[in-house]
Amino acid sequence: MHITKEVIDRYLSGEANAEEVEAVRHALDNNLIDLNDWLPETEWHHTEEDTPFERRDSIRQLLLTKMERANRQRLVYAISKYAALLILTGLLGWGIFDYWKKPAPTAPVTARHKEPLPLQQPL
Repeated sequence: MHITKEVIDRYLSGEANAEEVEAVRHALDNNLIDLNDWLPETEWHHTEEDTPFERRDSIRQLLLTKMERANRQRLVYAISKYAALLILTGLLGWGIFDYWKKPAPTAPVTARHKEPLPLQQPL
């Protein structure tokens, strides 16, 4: 079936027959229709604000679910970023503290006589 502007208008107003509805849905599902050709932006402002359609609640629920998932992912990313920063700062601080806490190595203490001992001559 050839899709014309009248078919699209009947589909959007809910007056299309079953064959037209199926043809338009198939075209929309497979991206065969460029909506800018059929619904220019100037006509968007002349439509009713609250037009009912079949799957309104399911689409709304799907959008809300996707938004919640995106917000959750953003929250997990932010928490993991700050946790990694906190761990890195802690490790760096611990390393610096451990470095300064270690005493300086002291030289080994050896016994020395005040006077050198004379070497004995072999007989």
